[in-house]
Amino acid sequence: MKRLIAFTLLIFSIFHFNSLYSQTCTIDYTYTQPGIYPDSLPDGFIGNAYSEDVTFVMILDTMGATITNFQIVNIALPVGLDWECDNSAGGCNYDPQSNIYGCINIFGSPLLAGDYDIEVSILVNVVASGQTINNIPISFSVFMAVNQNNPGSGNSGFSMNNSSGCYPASIDFTNNNPGLAAYFWDFDNGNTSTAENPSTQQYNSPGEYHVTYQAYNSIDTVDVYTLTSFTIEDVTESWTGAPWGWELLNGNMPDPYFILYEDGNLIYQSTFEYNNNGPITWTMNINLDPNKTYEISVMDADESAAQINTAEFTYGSDDYIGSHNINLNSCSNCSAGSYADVSYTIDYLQILPSPSILSNDTIQIYDVPGQPNIEFDNNLYVLSTDSTHYGLQWYVNDTIIAGNTSPTDTIETSGYYHLIAFNNYGCGTSSDTIYAVYCDSTNPSPVIDINSNLELYTSAPLGWTIQWNNNGSPIAGANSETYFPQNTGDYTVSVINLDGCTYTSNPYIYTVGIENFTQNLWSVFPNPTKNEVFINWSSNLEINELNIYDISGKNIYTLKDLNSNSSKINLRHYKSGIYIISIVTNKGYLTKTIAKTN
Repeated sequence: MKRLIAFTLLIFSIFHFNSLYSQTCTIDYTYTQPGIYPDSLPDGFIGNAYSEDVTFVMILDTMGATITNFQIVNIALPVGLDWECDNSAGGCNYDPQSNIYGCINIFGSPLLAGDYDIEVSILVNVVASGQTINNIPISFSVFMAVNQNNPGSGNSGFSMNNSSGCYPASIDFTNNNPGLAAYFWDFDNGNTSTAENPSTQQYNSPGEYHVTYQAYNSIDTVDVYTLTSFTIEDVTESWTGAPWGWELLNGNMPDPYFILYEDGNLIYQSTFEYNNNGPITWTMNINLDPNKTYEISVMDADESAAQINTAEFTYGSDDYIGSHNINLNSCSNCSAGSYADVSYTIDYLQILPSPSILSNDTIQIYDVPGQPNIEFDNNLYVLSTDSTHYGLQWYVNDTIIAGNTSPTDTIETSGYYHLIAFNNYGCGTSSDTIYAVYCDSTNPSPVIDINSNLELYTSAPLGWTIQWNNNGSPIAGANSETYFPQNTGDYTVSVINLDGCTYTSNPYIYTVGIENFTQNLWSVFPNPTKNEVFINWSSNLEINELNIYDISGKNIYTLKDLNSNSSKINLRHYKSGIYIISIVTNKGYLTKTIAKTN
């Protein structure tokens, strides 16, 4: 026994192995000592491909036992993962006497986050002391964590705890540029925010969402005034005092133009119009600073106009006609001195601050499966679902049942069961929870005994219900541990646990009458019988010997050393007829008659 325990522990330590992907594996022959390489499973991430090759080096013998075969029969992986050994054609059987090396491959894409205790099941064949022992089951658990996929986002403005998820999804955003003057977020879910660190955002529908982030070094606005047009409406004719004097050689008409000054500095001068006293309009786009002063001077081109008419040289330098101080609200027919009227248009625009950082990123929200239906067959103890086109995972009492990922699940314990169905994106939907009852057929049946008061009695665990029966029918009100029969009959007792599972004793044949006390201390059933007969007796009765006689008085069966309170005798090979069962007890000789039928 010590050798077997030590052997089991050693097998456990050797097969504590790691995970893989792809559907083939490569053995790493650099390892020569028995063991698993690598010896721990790396974490997986939802929706990400998972692949690890695992090499195992097998031992040849241990504690005097020669190992002739290892067989890997099952690995209860998280939903979405599968495994394959390099000897799948041989049923994953390995003979270490021929080759100590082997490998497995775990592959797929995990669909459900959680911490998993993965159960590995192995069968081992050994030869010990010349004896072959086949199919020694060894099982152990290997831990693996499957995490939420969290690639984040690569923009400079912000990051997210998830760039994808299943609706409804909660996404947290982190500002990568704290301390700036202002922010603006558009989450594309109907919400915007100006907070430096916005609140968690909910995405309640599947789809692709485009998130925009703006960060500002300054929130100052800029007021822009633009001079877009200027008109000299007229230049007054005056033959006796006009500033340009008598210009008989060019029709005595001015050649107007204007000059724009900013804080006394010339910043613009228009073209002139030859022999024109207005109206004359020029268009332009000149931005004006509201913090500065602007002046327009209306001029008459003389020297400047000589390019048109050389006679203009006669009149000397250009003449000043008049001036006007610019009003940022525009002006119409405003005087420019005594001899000219002007009009001009100034457009106004307020420019909002521009973001110093502008970033965009995308969130993908996936649809979820419809709610799966589950049913329970309380005869076969099987849970089932019709959601066979999804990945599946069964739970009991909110705990993952490792490896139970098929559409049916045979239960072995009562509890609250539910199922989660997963699509290809790892999005899951839970079924309703149902309470499934499992009645363990291996539980011992209750035993009936008789006390000195001729009362039948039994025992049951705390909280269980007791029901006495006569000839198969419940006796009303007979629910305590003791019962005093009022009639002769075959009495049984049923005990019912908290889940309603019922366990019933063998019949106890009871004969009414105080003179039958010793006969009530033991019973024989069934009577008549075709094959087996059961003999039960009270703890108050000590049986030293049991004999069976045929009708002629011939002893056909003897049994001694009866230590328990029941015995089973097979009458299959005896002829049909009447037989007498006689027992030698501390109460004397007791007999009962039994009929054997075909």
